[in-house]
Amino acid sequence: MKKYLISLIIIFVGISIANAFDKEITPLYKILDNPKSFNKKKLTTIGKIDLQFEHDTLTIIPCWPIAGSKPIAIWIDVSKIDILKKGNPNHINVKVSGIFIEKDKGHFEAYPGTLILDDIEKLSEKDSSLKCKM
Repeated sequence: MKKYLISLIIIFVGISIANAFDKEITPLYKILDNPKSFNKKKLTTIGKIDLQFEHDTLTIIPCWPIAGSKPIAIWIDVSKIDILKKGNPNHINVKVSGIFIEKDKGHFEAYPGTLILDDIEKLSEKDSSLKCKM
């Protein structure tokens, strides 16, 4: 019985760790299409990061569908992470995680919402090929 219980605990911990590393990626275009449906939700997405004075954005990757005059970027808030420890990513493709707030429209309320980042990861060349398969 003790071995069975220990085995179950090991399996549960292994699954939990695997799930923590395998975050489901929400395509940015889906967030842009319907920002209200993602309001106050924790999500992971990928895009091109742009960090500038009054212009911190995550932009849709060119191979994703862009319909008409819809927005192509969301505002990002990097205040909760040490961006320099993350290698100061800028103008590159990244995977980001955070809470999306639809009512916070960013600088001059020009965006469909803000993603408050709690993690950011540069995409390698290999990982960058993922972006167009979603």
